[in-house]
Amino acid sequence: MGNRVVLANIVGAVFCFFFGWGAFGILMMPLYEQYATMEAFRTESDFFDHIWVMVLGYLVGCILVNRLMHSGVLEEGVKAGLIVGLAQCALEMVNFTLYNGGFPLLAATLLAGLLQWGLVGALMSLIRR
Repeated sequence: MGNRVVLANIVGAVFCFFFGWGAFGILMMPLYEQYATMEAFRTESDFFDHIWVMVLGYLVGCILVNRLMHSGVLEEGVKAGLIVGLAQCALEMVNFTLYNGGFPLLAATLLAGLLQWGLVGALMSLIRR
């Protein structure tokens, strides 16, 4: 695995973390509070005890984006990112049936997931050039 591929995976995972923190953790918090039962979520301290699982998940997603890309072409990176984003959307829709959340929350998580992974694919393709 080349240095650029490894760097793209790391940078992509870091970007995912901060994008997720901003989009899901800050911007969508009012939707989570309004539509979701907060008992379904971990406490803050318990969340931070398990944050490594989130980071590992982002890294696995970035490795998948890299495997779907065959070169550092921007369009290919965005396409690979959107494929991973669609997989996340599928899981979000399944989770919607399991957790007590409303349609506005579902729509926001679907849109944010597609945007997040599309941007990750673009960023990773620029690094791989």
